[in-house]
Amino acid sequence: MCKGKVIKLLSAAFLTVVLLMTTISAMAEENDNHSGNRYYLGESVKTGWDNGYKGEEKITEGDVHFNWKIGEFYVDGFTSTVKGDDDTPIFLKNVGDKVQLWFSLKQNIDKLNNDENLSISEDSNGSDEYFSVPKTNFGRGVLIIRKTDYTNAKNDPIIYKDYLAAKASPDADTEVELCEEGDYEVALDYEIKNDPRKIFDVSIIPTYSNYKIFFKFSVRNGNSMVYPFDVKTKGELSNTSVTENGFYLDFANSHYLDINIQKLVLNEGANGLAED
Repeated sequence: MCKGKVIKLLSAAFLTVVLLMTTISAMAEENDNHSGNRYYLGESVKTGWDNGYKGEEKITEGDVHFNWKIGEFYVDGFTSTVKGDDDTPIFLKNVGDKVQLWFSLKQNIDKLNNDENLSISEDSNGSDEYFSVPKTNFGRGVLIIRKTDYTNAKNDPIIYKDYLAAKASPDADTEVELCEEGDYEVALDYEIKNDPRKIFDVSIIPTYSNYKIFFKFSVRNGNSMVYPFDVKTKGELSNTSVTENGFYLDFANSHYLDINIQKLVLNEGANGLAED
């Protein structure tokens, strides 16, 4: 075999190995982005038309949105989940966890449910009463997210206009937000245009309907710990430790812990120490 053929074969083999390694790396990165548990949130409901997406009506047979989904929201990257007092899911995260909110678009927004007459319309005078968003051009779907922190302060809502039009393609999962400790409220507002009557591609009295997906969830540190330290030496106090200097507590950035401290005074008596 001549030297040139050997070089070509080695180059081809090297290229194959590089491509294989790239594929494996991409697969590993995708697995990292979607690792751990997955929890789906929210479902579409019909709202009043042009009223700030207020109201909630179940989508029934005969509605243009019946029996198909615009998309799905889900949270992943958490260790476990519990339910709050109002059944709101609480995602618990440990060190190294990345709790993320994702959205997966399931439709071609110009041909909803494979129907050429159905599309996501531009809501040019949209508003959202719940989040106090005044009338503005929402575009083709608007995503609104509001976080409440540990002091119960509500942050200003983050508004993503023209959200559905900005999605790359159906079934492409898109990261919405990396979630730290707090309480979250999420809404996707969108308007559907039904345009079955056309003459030479001219629309004849199309109809419009408003819909939303709304849900809440919370994120908490799952390994919430409190660490006592000696006030003077700054050393950590272990179980059964004694300090004459007093102590302080390190909450390790966990803002949702309730700590109860009881003070007892012991006096030495004939039978040993007794509570005062």
